[in-house]
Formats: sequence, C-alpha cells, structure tokens
Amino acid sequence: MSELHGNVAVITGGASGIGLAMARRFIAAGMHVVIADIDSSALAASVAELGDHANGVECDVADAGSVEALRAAAIERFGRVDVVCLNAGVAAIGLTTETDVASWRWVLDVNVLGVVHGIHSFVPPMVANRAGHVVITASSSGFSTTWGLSAYTASKHAVVGIGATLDLELRGSGVGLSILCPGAFRTGIFESDRVRPDDRPGETYTVSDSTLSRYRSAVNNGEDPSVAAQAVLNAIIDKRLWVFPSPGIGSTITDRFDEVRAALVEQGGA
Repeated sequence: MSELHGNVAVITGGASGIGLAMARRFIAAGMHVVIADIDSSALAASVAELGDHANGVECDVADAGSVEALRAAAIERFGRVDVVCLNAGVAAIGLTTETDVASWRWVLDVNVLGVVHGIHSFVPPMVANRAGHVVITASSSGFSTTWGLSAYTASKHAVVGIGATLDLELRGSGVGLSILCPGAFRTGIFESDRVRPDDRPGETYTVSDSTLSRYRSAVNNGEDPSVAAQAVLNAIIDKRLWVFPSPGIGSTITDRFDEVRAALVEQGGA
C-alpha cells in the first residue's frame, strides 16, 4: 500500500499510547481513522484532539460482538476499512504462581482473543477485496521473558505465533501484514488496572509497590510512541512483516535464540 491518502484505518486501543500515536501519524498522512477503546473518557478526549478525520467507538476487544460492531461502525462512517491495527493490550504483574487465574483469563482474552476477534471481523472482507493491511501489536516479549510478566509474555508469544501463521495464510491474497514488536515505550501498559472491567474481578498487580514503581519507571523512560507509529506507517508502505522499532532490544531476543540453538546442537537436533 504505497498510497495511503484517503485510506481508512481502524485502531484498537487507540485512545492512548502507541495506538493514539498511530492515529496521529495516519491522519498526518491524509488518512481517516476510527479509534476504538474500552476507556470512554480517554476515547472522547482523543477524538476531540484528532478532529474531523477521526471517529471514536467504545469497544471491548475481548467481546467478539463488540469488535464486529466496531467494524460495522467504521463502514457506516467511512464506507470502507483499508488498514486495521489490532493494538489493544493489558498486563498483569506478578509471579506465575501468584497471578490469579482471573487475571490470566483477562490478559489472554484481551491480548490474544482480542487479536483473533479482530482477524475474524476485518480480514475476510479484505481477502475478498484482495486489498488491505493488518497490523498486529505483539511485543519484544513475544520472543523474550521478563520476571513477573508471565501472563503478558505468554499472550505476546501467542500473538507472534498467530501473526506468523496468518502471514503464511495471507500470501498471495493481496492483503499485507505487519507484526509490531516494541520494547519499552511510554505507554500506560502497567496501569492496565484502570481499564479492567468491574465484571473481571482479580488482582492485577501482586508485586510490592516498589516493584510496580520500577516497572512503570521503565516504560515512562522508554521511547516516544511516535517512533513506533512512524515505523508502522513505513511498514505498511513497504509491506514489511516484522517491525522492531526499539533500538537495543536485539540482544534480549538473540540471547533466547542462541540458548535454543545451543540446546539443539547439544542434543543433536540442529
């Protein structure tokens, strides 16, 4: 997709962080955007900032019907969807043994099934039209591990696998795919408790306040989300599958690959 002016993008988790940065960048490129978010107040504020080229839809990506309604709203407003960014995500923080099952279900429902719901709603019409582009927000955590982020890491490993499989299935279809794998960016990912629905009980953070503060500090000192947004725009134009916008994350990923490769060689599987 070399010409994006006039195209329509739908962005889940679009009211803050990388999602909002993508909306800003897309609009600057002459696109129309539909931003979807479960946070109604942030959604209203973001739409007001973005202006006439944006429309907001309250959406819970963990609910397949809500995602289907999002697509219908986008079609009603703009008549088409050219790009869909499946970006919504949440995180629970705690040891694997201490993160409650309700929190596991919530993280997996949003981060994994939210992507699946988006694929089911948006991709078949794109394939039928032999045009469009899908952006899936994974994470560098889809290739590496971090203490206390078991549920989040599991979800992002799953998203990487879903995206890579979808890439195989979309080849020759006319539909492009990019998998965004950011490291630490200035987002509210470690403030996910603010968007946890009342009907999703559980303890989002089972770590000490000082540990939680360190996690939040890491993202607060991370890259500006606009860097990821520009990388996504470039990937759509260049039809690039893997998008790694964070400098310095390579070693965290290659260390895992080196560890696996060494085990393969040791055990005769290489």
